Amino acid sequence: MRGVRVSGGQSAVGLPPRMRTAPPLHSDVDEADLNPSITPAPVQSPCIGICRLGPDGRCEGCLRTGDEIARWLSMSETERRRLMDEVLPERESGRA
Repeated sequence: MRGVRVSGGQSAVGLPPRMRTAPPLHSDVDEADLNPSITPAPVQSPCIGICRLGPDGRCEGCLRTGDEIARWLSMSETERRRLMDEVLPERESGRA
């Protein structure tokens, strides 16, 4: 039987069990899983439940573009606030 090789070409057979396997590169455990009292803050959205893209490529309900809708959760809080406080009201006023 051939042993697992570790750095430097040494065999892992004679190593203690904790040194025979590589540690995980990342953890799949979220901090909220470890501490149930932590709840993520909700992400505000201008969505009003009328979700149809019009001929102009904007949602008929919230006036966001398809790209803005797709990127919403990856946007920074600052980007989302600017869109809701400045851009969308401007689009709404242009609708009238």
